[in-house]
Amino acid sequence: MNHTVIQAEAGEFAIENLIRSTYESIQRIKAERRKKTEMVQSTLLNDAQYRLVNEQHKELGRKKLIEKSRVFSNETTKKLIAETKDMAKELKERKSAMSAYIEEYKKKTGSSSIEMLDGREFVFTVSYQLALFSGMKPIKKSRKG
Repeated sequence: MNHTVIQAEAGEFAIENLIRSTYESIQRIKAERRKKTEMVQSTLLNDAQYRLVNEQHKELGRKKLIEKSRVFSNETTKKLIAETKDMAKELKERKSAMSAYIEEYKKKTGSSSIEMLDGREFVFTVSYQLALFSGMKPIKKSRKG
């Protein structure tokens, strides 16, 4: 094995170690943050004045939901809501299509940017994340609450 191959493998090993150590530090910080958040919540719940205001807030929230339902029962409002949902779906589809177009454009031209009709230049970006793998299927963890 020549010196260049050894250096490349060493560099790859160093990057792997950076990824692993950064992942571990992220997990430690998340755990510590979770503990501190629980402590803050506990402090709030142990304060009588806060609990009183929180209960009043919950009651106002219930009243707000009732009024929101009343307003949304109007046919014109229902139509507007449906239109905004359709537009959101269309935006999602167009963004997905644009992503594919950008990928193809970058492959064909080698460029990492494009100038729009108004003269503004946009740079293409990519973001990588770790996703836990179990066998052949990725597992996404989500917290709903």
